[in-house]
Amino acid sequence: MPYRLLTTLGKPIGDRTKPLPFRVAILCACLAAIIVPVAASPVDTEHSKTNNSHLVADPKHHPDRFSVPHRIVIRSKPLQQAVVDFVEQTDIGIVIAPGVDKSLRLPAVQGRMTAAIALQRLLNGHDLEAINHNNAYYLIDNASITDSVTRPTHSAAMIEEIVVTGSWTSPSRFPSANNITAWDKPAFDEFGLTSATDLIAYIPSVSGTENQSNQFDNNFSAGTSNINLRGLGVSRTLVLLNGRRTVNSALPHDDGQGYVDLNSLPINAVTRVELLKDGAAATYGSDAVAGVVNLITQQPEDGLTLKGQYKAVDESNGDWNLTAIWAQQTDRGQWMSSVEYNKRNELTVEDRQEITRPRIDIPSTGRVVFGESSIGNPGAFVPIDAATAIDGVSDSELNSLVIEDNFVADPGCADFGRLLSNNRCSYGYLASDNLVEEETQLRWFNRALWRLSETTELYGELLLAQTDVPNWKTSPSYAPTEEVDIAYYIPADHPGLTAFAASNPETLAGTPADFSGGGLYLGRARPAGSDAGQEGSRDYRTLRLLLGATIERPEYSSDVAIMYARNRAKAYTPDTHKGRWQQALLGFGGPDCSGTVAGENGCEYFNPFSSALPASIIYDPALANSDQLNEWLVGDATQTNTSELFTADWLVQSEQPEKGISIAIGAQVRHETLDIHYSENSQLGRIDDTNQAPENDLIFFAGGEDDQLEQTTVALFSEARINLSQDLELQLAIRYEDYLDEVGNSLDPKIAALWQLNDNISLRASASTSFRAPSLNQTGQNSTTQEFLGYAGTFKSTYRIGNPDLHAEDADNLNIGLLWQTPEGFSGSLDFWQIHLDDPILQQSANDIVNHVVSQPNSNYQDQVIFDSGDHISHVITHYVNGPDITTQGADIHFDKTWLGSQRLIKLEFNATYTHRYDVEGSELRERFDAVGHSNSGTFLNPIPKWKGNAALRIEQGNHIASLRWNYVDGYVDEGLSILANSINQAELIDGKVNSFQSWDFLYRYQVSEQQWSISLAINNLTDEEPPEVKDELRYESSLHNAFGRTATLSINYHYL
Repeated sequence: MPYRLLTTLGKPIGDRTKPLPFRVAILCACLAAIIVPVAASPVDTEHSKTNNSHLVADPKHHPDRFSVPHRIVIRSKPLQQAVVDFVEQTDIGIVIAPGVDKSLRLPAVQGRMTAAIALQRLLNGHDLEAINHNNAYYLIDNASITDSVTRPTHSAAMIEEIVVTGSWTSPSRFPSANNITAWDKPAFDEFGLTSATDLIAYIPSVSGTENQSNQFDNNFSAGTSNINLRGLGVSRTLVLLNGRRTVNSALPHDDGQGYVDLNSLPINAVTRVELLKDGAAATYGSDAVAGVVNLITQQPEDGLTLKGQYKAVDESNGDWNLTAIWAQQTDRGQWMSSVEYNKRNELTVEDRQEITRPRIDIPSTGRVVFGESSIGNPGAFVPIDAATAIDGVSDSELNSLVIEDNFVADPGCADFGRLLSNNRCSYGYLASDNLVEEETQLRWFNRALWRLSETTELYGELLLAQTDVPNWKTSPSYAPTEEVDIAYYIPADHPGLTAFAASNPETLAGTPADFSGGGLYLGRARPAGSDAGQEGSRDYRTLRLLLGATIERPEYSSDVAIMYARNRAKAYTPDTHKGRWQQALLGFGGPDCSGTVAGENGCEYFNPFSSALPASIIYDPALANSDQLNEWLVGDATQTNTSELFTADWLVQSEQPEKGISIAIGAQVRHETLDIHYSENSQLGRIDDTNQAPENDLIFFAGGEDDQLEQTTVALFSEARINLSQDLELQLAIRYEDYLDEVGNSLDPKIAALWQLNDNISLRASASTSFRAPSLNQTGQNSTTQEFLGYAGTFKSTYRIGNPDLHAEDADNLNIGLLWQTPEGFSGSLDFWQIHLDDPILQQSANDIVNHVVSQPNSNYQDQVIFDSGDHISHVITHYVNGPDITTQGADIHFDKTWLGSQRLIKLEFNATYTHRYDVEGSELRERFDAVGHSNSGTFLNPIPKWKGNAALRIEQGNHIASLRWNYVDGYVDEGLSILANSINQAELIDGKVNSFQSWDFLYRYQVSEQQWSISLAINNLTDEEPPEVKDELRYESSLHNAFGRTATLSINYHYL
């Protein structure tokens, strides 16, 4: 029973002095709940046996359930999975005796029959029998044991457990006291789900994941996948594999959040996904603020399973998914090995030009805010006369020259973009990018169990994973963050300038432009165009090794395990080397330059004029830049990070049936390390609030500082599950976690209850605290990212400074649910939830800082905004801080109705999440706002739609399955232009409307035989709907939608015994 999962609370205390009434109230409730059953009479627990992954469902004595007919629909599957279906359809408990092979594939059973007949048909031909224990539960055991007198009894403590997300104890009834949603393997295979990203996109309670390639929101998103429950951020949902932690991606999100990369996990070997939508720090510790997602790999099933998928995407070569799983069981143990190969082919921005093309965002000025820059190639030039240049150009002189009336636009503007009203040349930086990068994923997962004796088992897991993005496409050239810099000076005798001045006697206010002293170039190193894009790369490699042992005793069971995991992530991004570009403008460029005379002895001039570009009307081959020179100008911006996680876990569980109590206690030690390394060109000088930009070699990607960070955590926890009566179950949990450093410690309680009002209706409720400690990169790493600044009208470098004084954020979680189930096949749940997040760890908003500085002369943030020689913003310094409190609340809704006939099953299902409020308290930088129904542009949040959900109709008949699903994402207010506050376009700020989005998916599957193979076809976005337009670079919201259009996925599964 090595694999379990759980739920809990959380709130750090440490040196905090604020009152803790919510935590105190939960602790008092837990204490009272423990005292009451001790003083009361023992509860009749004969029918409150251990739940084997929800296998013992009904805690009450209902003999009629054993005699009345039930509607049974169980497809051919392994015994363990078939029994789960049986329990859910009959509400009758099942206990599987030790020694029974749970991987045995049982035949399909369908029709209206009693439980005894259904079990008889399921077990037919497998030398197994089901014994009725006083109409309390069925025991499945080997039929060779025929003497009921000598047959051993099988108590709850002897049954091997499956992971049950939400608790370390064994739940005695189903449904759960916690708000849990689960998907099994058939759900993955339906509707063209080829990856974890596909599954997450359909979860109603998930909003704001950044799983589609979008370098404008997250520079390291390509090749990775994450989950964002309740829209609270990718770091606030804890991800587990078989109930255990795994390592974070070594490259954090652009805002510094750490997260587990789901693409590093063996998704095709997963047979069940459980999503706990409640705080769980009392059980798992840090990070389980919004909830927990647990990926459970399948039990070994003798034989070889092969699976192939191909997804057809218009204008792309599509996606491939190949999986092989080999497993075997013996008397001494079992093992399973899976190999996965996933291949995604690129989908370019140009392939979806009807969606991604730049639009005019401000009609009065004809300005395109997103997707077009005023810093281009061809670019603009500032003439410098000989008198000014004779003694060198000072910063004050440069500042006086760089005004719009003094700009001279390159006449080749129209050939590569358009001439803007301020005599600048536009630059479309999207055409070379991809919506889907070429991506290869390889995963090898192994799981084994060795039985040393009847009471002792060893188990282990090994995972190796690699994701390779070999050709990460990006802009042909980036804009210098220091737009005005003497480094971009062009000498008067520059061949390109000489030819330009002679053939283009431009005038400034009626006077010829005077380039006698040279000029200043305002532009980029390379022209725009989809065929001229640069290529970087992303590479992620993961190792995870788990070893553990379990000991079973009549009084208790014990589990001890150690886990080591490592993720190495490497990101290479090409950029222009600033020093080399300066040399080349002066005539000393190129790898073979050895002379002291410009343009001679292997030295080359870089020509910034359109006369160097073949597509220009003034192209001159003699003035073209050589390929050798262009390659020499490219700098190496490479970041290589390695994150490691070591955990040691100890757990003891005990059942006390006479008191109706299940208890678990445990301890955990975690040690995390993060090694950060930048290449020589991307090493950055010390970042601090000195109003000076750190020195760096590249014009755009400023890089960061090397660092080595570590953190050790020690935790103690306990949990109890108590049957207060035959109708009321209580779950109590508490966890103490100490970080052994400035972060402090946390004491987190949780209480959850399930009250079965009658056979059809139940109530559940939970209250807990949860917390999240700052990630290592948030406490110590100094790095940079690029952010679009509305005031500047372009992307600028944003420095991120680690803050060792951060303290853990904490949350209060509440959930109240109503559940119902009728004999007529109707079931549903309605859960009301609320999360109050106190002191959330955030990166300061660069746009908020800039707006504060430019609007308030005495702003406290003046030293965090850096200007270049032309008084243009070049850099912004941000800190990780404990930000304003957040309160969000809403409801999760689910219902389904099943109609069963003699040969047909029809099921209608509906799932939705409604977010009622998402209040963010005010701060010095931004007033209080409600994020629900808004795009939240310029803030730390992604869009939060009020409604997100889906409905599905499923029909099964014989070997045929057909499904139709409707998906819905609510519309919201488009605040994309709000980042232009305090700019020259402030008067044009008008909020728009992002329309709601609806789509249809269709599936058909044919089970060719019960034992061997099946084929299915899924068509997603059946009517080929385009995502709604937003004011953003890609013109659609990639955290909620995609631009794939209609896709078709063919899947073939084959199992060989």
